[in-house]
Amino acid sequence: MSNSPEELQKLLYLLRLEKEADLAYYRKKILNASLEDRKKEGLCWHPVSLSGQRYSLAEKVVVRVTRPDSHQPRGAFQSGKIVSLFAHPASDHSISGVVNDVNKSTMTITLNTGNLPDWVQRGSLGV
Repeated sequence: MSNSPEELQKLLYLLRLEKEADLAYYRKKILNASLEDRKKEGLCWHPVSLSGQRYSLAEKVVVRVTRPDSHQPRGAFQSGKIVSLFAHPASDHSISGVVNDVNKSTMTITLNTGNLPDWVQRGSLGV
């Protein structure tokens, strides 16, 4: 297989198309979907309660959240996935992190911060 400039340009074009399609899918499934739709698809846990907090060796906040037993299966969540802990309905309150562990009703998340924001203690939380 030769790597002529035309073939490379075609490959670059196809990669851009794939990226645009992935972004459109993300917008449809996540950004434009209601909270209830995301919960039904297994893309969101809401409501959750903060059931534990500690610090990692890297001085990051590690939280354990718990959801009611009546919720659906764990869905798209697994160790290593990037998630956001958010307050609902205040959409400007969110913080990203990485899932450490997840089971039927609890999830442990290492947040990308050294301090837990105040809004975490006050709001209706979701992941």
